[in-house]
Amino acid sequence: MCGIAGVMVRPPHEAVALAARLGERLRHRGPDDEGAFSDLARGVALCHCRLSVIDLSSRGRQPFANETGRLHLLVNGEIYNYRELRSELQRAGHRFFSQSDSETILHGFEEWGEEVFPRLRGMYAAALYDQETGTLVLARDPLGIKPLYLLTAPWGLAFASEARAFHALPASLWRFELDEDLLDRMLRFQYLPDREGTLLKGITKVPPGTCLICRADGTRASRVFWTLRADPRVASLTFEEAVNECEALLTQSVEWTLNADVPVGVLLSGGLDSSLVAALASRGGRPITTYTACFDHVLNESDAAERVARHLGSRHVPVFIEAAEVHRRFDELVPVYDDLTSFDGGLFTLVLLAEKIRERGIKVLLFGDGADELFAGYSWYGLCQYPWRCLPRPMRAALMYYGMTRMLPGWARWRDVQTVSRAFEQSGERDISRQVGWYEMMIQLPNHFNMKTDKAISSRGLEGRVPYLDHRLAEFAYSLPAAFKMKGRWFRFAESNEKHILRAVAARHLPPETAQRKKRGFLVPVAEILKANLSNVRERLLDPQSLARRYFSHAQIERMLAFRTVLYSPFEKQKEFLVWKFFLLESWLRSWKERPQP
Repeated sequence: MCGIAGVMVRPPHEAVALAARLGERLRHRGPDDEGAFSDLARGVALCHCRLSVIDLSSRGRQPFANETGRLHLLVNGEIYNYRELRSELQRAGHRFFSQSDSETILHGFEEWGEEVFPRLRGMYAAALYDQETGTLVLARDPLGIKPLYLLTAPWGLAFASEARAFHALPASLWRFELDEDLLDRMLRFQYLPDREGTLLKGITKVPPGTCLICRADGTRASRVFWTLRADPRVASLTFEEAVNECEALLTQSVEWTLNADVPVGVLLSGGLDSSLVAALASRGGRPITTYTACFDHVLNESDAAERVARHLGSRHVPVFIEAAEVHRRFDELVPVYDDLTSFDGGLFTLVLLAEKIRERGIKVLLFGDGADELFAGYSWYGLCQYPWRCLPRPMRAALMYYGMTRMLPGWARWRDVQTVSRAFEQSGERDISRQVGWYEMMIQLPNHFNMKTDKAISSRGLEGRVPYLDHRLAEFAYSLPAAFKMKGRWFRFAESNEKHILRAVAARHLPPETAQRKKRGFLVPVAEILKANLSNVRERLLDPQSLARRYFSHAQIERMLAFRTVLYSPFEKQKEFLVWKFFLLESWLRSWKERPQP
């Protein structure tokens, strides 16, 4: 995990000072080292904050330059197949300065140009500057694991790993302003379903699987180097063959993500996804350390995690997180999510978990994230089974929208359902399972869970690695027949029939009770946070200038605040979610407005 930032500005003499301001706001991402480069003739300046994970020496400092000094590279992330690429490039005559995985991108770009990006396996946000032509290339990994933000204006452009960096710019160059249209969209989802937009006007994201070419004359071009496509070969496999290939791909990905020159841990919930990662990480008797979040409420999963740890023989470390600490530190934790893209209930517990694990000397942590999106772990994947598969696409989109958001007609709008329906159409697939999978991997995953994990983990100087999100594994999972992911032709409420193929892989490495266990996750219930902060909730939502008052009257908000914590009332759940969304948004807005700007 690192922080990258840079500018291409007019007048050029301001470039170094502006880039330094951006880098200063990113030091939490890379507390170990920093480096910079500038081309004052063109107003270009780059800066890098490093979390040292591979090649801890000073030779791993970025920006990297190639042999001629023409190309300069910044990277946030890890390239897992760097050894294979490095060997190929050395045979072609390239000389490497360091042992860093990131340097592979530099020489790969020399050799193959933009074609280097489809060859990379890993997670990354990269910036390459060609000093001879004055061209800046920005690229982001296929599944959007690493963030990369862009600010463009008449004075030039700036990029950074986090949106908060732009707040270091003088107010004459950029000032905080809310994008009202995207705010309205996000309120009706559990996240912002936009691959480029942010709630911050003027700031965009480089889309996953895309590189932007920014030229000195101010022109830009965009190239999509990866998108999700089905492989017909996979669809022809037998179930047993598919299980073998799935196991081989995931095993390779886990092996790659274990590579580091610093201590590596595994975050273990006791559920299927993280337990399988831990099992593959411990293959052959390899010693591993597992960490589990322990909560003082009914969602505590520490017993299940401890059973898995005993089975694997890992050194197991429970990490205690009290709900009271989330309540007490709520306003302190909100600014971690500078670009708020998610209303997930686990936003703040994940920050505290990262903080406590980092205190134990761990720099790299493996997660089980992504398995639900790849292997049909959510209830709405049941749309590919009878009787739901018989419904027309708009009806399936409406059911999936409600399943994701718990928003009922009256608050939700038909255009929100159309957002899901259009994504089904964008997939180019008639297969319902793939339509849902395309939405999950291309829309929800990069804008919801990936951003939550990256911001929480990096805020405490940790690197999070996600073995399930190797894009080759994603392509394989996407290409599987629906019956390999959702067991049976008919939808069933009572059985663990989701992630069928992944459970078959897990059965080779884990006890049956773990292989069949349903996912729960690291959460503190939203209702608990709201009730513990009720005075703040009331004050922020009932303020005449609040966002909530744009949508609801004082009396309506009072009725919303009287929600009851129940399991099966959709009306009560909608009230709870709406209160949580507006409270989080109000708190987030205050955190931006209270930050000093030059």
